[in-house]
Amino acid sequence: MADVTVNLFRAFYDMRSHLGLRRETDERAAVANPNVSPYTMRQMLKTGPVPRFERKGLLDVDEDNQFLIVNPALLAGITPLLKQSLQELAIRRIAEHYDEDVTQIATIVAASIG
Repeated sequence: MADVTVNLFRAFYDMRSHLGLRRETDERAAVANPNVSPYTMRQMLKTGPVPRFERKGLLDVDEDNQFLIVNPALLAGITPLLKQSLQELAIRRIAEHYDEDVTQIATIVAASIG
């Protein structure tokens, strides 16, 4: 899985730590450890959300397990308005996961992905 993906996830969790927030709701999760290795982060992504997205035909991983591939038909239908709606939905779901304010999560997401 591309280092870019791992780095973006790491930036999100590191920003939470920097703000004094818990990294993850389950303290046994690999990402709860601020020193989690890139390898462990990649493995977590491969076994966590990616298989669900693969089963639904949304994502795939290339032959070398280096890159996430988004279904081209899906990309063709993503308008700027839909992209904004999907981002807002994702932020709401993350806020629900952490039981935190949507505005706070949106700020952390913006700071971590630039």
